[in-house]
Amino acid sequence: MPLWFGYGFRLTHDHDPRKLTHGPPDDPTDTSRPLRATTHDRDMLTQRELEWITHELSDTLVGGAVQKIYAEGSDAYVLRVRVPRSSRLLRVCLDPALGRAHLTRERGPQPQTPTSFTMLLRKRLQGIVLREVELLGSDRVLALRGDVRVDDEGGRETLTLVVELTGAITNAFLLDQKQTILGVHSAARASERDLRVGSPYAAPTPPTPSEDDPQRHNRWSDASEDLPDDDPLSSAPRSSLVEGTYAQLDTDTTCARARASLLADLKRARRRLKRLVQNIEGDLARAHEAQGLRRLGELLQSAYGKIPRGAASAMVPDYYEEGMPEVEIPLDPSRSLQDNIDSFFSQYRRLNGAIDQIESRLLEAMESLDVVEDARARARAAESVEDIEATRELVAVALRPKQRTRRPGARGESTRAPYRAFMAHSGAELLVGRGARHNDLLTTKHARGRDLWLHARDWAGAHVVLRMTRGAEPRHQDLLDAATLAAHFSKGREDTLVDVTYTHAKNVRKPKGYPPGRVTVSAGKTIAISIEQPRLERLLAGERPVD
Repeated sequence: MPLWFGYGFRLTHDHDPRKLTHGPPDDPTDTSRPLRATTHDRDMLTQRELEWITHELSDTLVGGAVQKIYAEGSDAYVLRVRVPRSSRLLRVCLDPALGRAHLTRERGPQPQTPTSFTMLLRKRLQGIVLREVELLGSDRVLALRGDVRVDDEGGRETLTLVVELTGAITNAFLLDQKQTILGVHSAARASERDLRVGSPYAAPTPPTPSEDDPQRHNRWSDASEDLPDDDPLSSAPRSSLVEGTYAQLDTDTTCARARASLLADLKRARRRLKRLVQNIEGDLARAHEAQGLRRLGELLQSAYGKIPRGAASAMVPDYYEEGMPEVEIPLDPSRSLQDNIDSFFSQYRRLNGAIDQIESRLLEAMESLDVVEDARARARAAESVEDIEATRELVAVALRPKQRTRRPGARGESTRAPYRAFMAHSGAELLVGRGARHNDLLTTKHARGRDLWLHARDWAGAHVVLRMTRGAEPRHQDLLDAATLAAHFSKGREDTLVDVTYTHAKNVRKPKGYPPGRVTVSAGKTIAISIEQPRLERLLAGERPVD
């Protein structure tokens, strides 16, 4: 979400990661220079590597059921597949520079707003039982095919998720059993194929093989595939090798893109702030001319009876100067002499009274410019995405327009509690924040250290507090009630399964400078909640008034 600042500009995240990569071709880890457009695919899985990893995916995932689909950023998906005695996480990355598919140990955070393709995958693929994981033809096109139940009579439908990892153009498609395209990750850019929704899918033309083709190379051909038994990927050592190699590449690429995005935003902010300073300096110069306007009005007062109505100017002696030379004063011919005099005095009072305000505006603008310059230096020196995002948030806070504070109970100021109150299954009190700033008040002012604090993971939403008695542990039904409210009062309420983080309120902190609603959590646990309508209706019906 864009961060709006004062003075009519904002920092945004509106960059296109498809046009960017990290460093020059000969150094894939160099993040010290700006990102640039690229078409190379040196860090993607080669044809030989994809064949190698597909064998493992087939052995590991076939027969498993897709339980959940997560989106990671704009170019990656993670499928949680339930196989006997465990769950597997399959990561599919469509980044043009780092395209790959492999099992992973954990997923990353989800974006706040899922794409339409993500929602389509969740609607159609969740519940599918994988029957095949294979490559199509002799190119880097991976297909995951399975059956999903479509009615109560046992009818089933075959669907296929096709992942194209073919160099600079990467994409994913969902196909029905007739191989018709139901959805596409991004608008197809290949002119020789019709890849619109509703068209029959056609695989890309494979390249002509050659003995020295880099696609025949496997970076892990000589690596050991032995892993400890307690490793989550112990039965998927090839995926472990791939994940280990790409971990640093992902970090470097993400950091470089975050730095480039912030520097671009700061460059625009700097340019706009400089224009603002120039405009305010112009206002200040005009304000300092106010004494001249007063002087003209006083000179005109000495010309009563000497200037005919409708004159465009008047020649009057300037008694402020030695020898009283005549000066010409422009007039509005449509107005009387008195109206022209009043106009000069009116402009004088307006501009003279605005000098203090204009100087304050100029000082604020110059201070904001200093903040942006300092942030540019911080962004260039940052070594992690966390440092870069911290710099972005600090800039947002520093440049936020100053707001006038009001006394509690003042006119126009709401005095109602910052939360809504509900009743849990056992009768315990459940408090739900009304908004971002109310979340802060609920968490920092009203929650007690022993209370249980909950929030939907990876989604914007309300803070929820379950009141706890000293030394007690939360009852299971109360925990489900609290998690249900956290999921319902979040942007993930339409999702089939929402992860909710919970911990004791004493483990929640509000660092100085963090935006409204943003906190840090330690010792957090996660519960996956599917909103049960009867439970939700009971909770909402039991809302009680608060002071």
